[in-house]
Amino acid sequence: MLPWSKKLNPAGLSFYERAWPMTRSVGKRVFRNGSIALGQIFTGVSRSKRTKVGNWVGLVRMLDPVLKYPINLTESIGLALAQALEANPSLRKRLQIVLQCRAGSDSTPRSADHQSGHATIRRAAG
Repeated sequence: MLPWSKKLNPAGLSFYERAWPMTRSVGKRVFRNGSIALGQIFTGVSRSKRTKVGNWVGLVRMLDPVLKYPINLTESIGLALAQALEANPSLRKRLQIVLQCRAGSDSTPRSADHQSGHATIRRAAG
């Protein structure tokens, strides 16, 4: 994390970590939908930040079961991936299959799996 980013994000949370509780709260029916959850959970956050967090919700839903190191996804990679998934719906299924195969491979060391999984996401994000 860059030193100046602590001022903008005092908790040091990634966008994935910010979107995760929102996704879970909607799934558990604490909130009726994502926009209500976004407004309630992130009331003190600027509109642009809320929009960015909202863009990560689909990634959390899709990647949470199969991604080992989600917090290491950068903002730019995550947003590019969200756009790529919106533009190409078949990419979602292909990416899930690749990540599930990697997640199920116990013979790959965690660090190598981490690098190859994120390389797959970077390629998908274009």
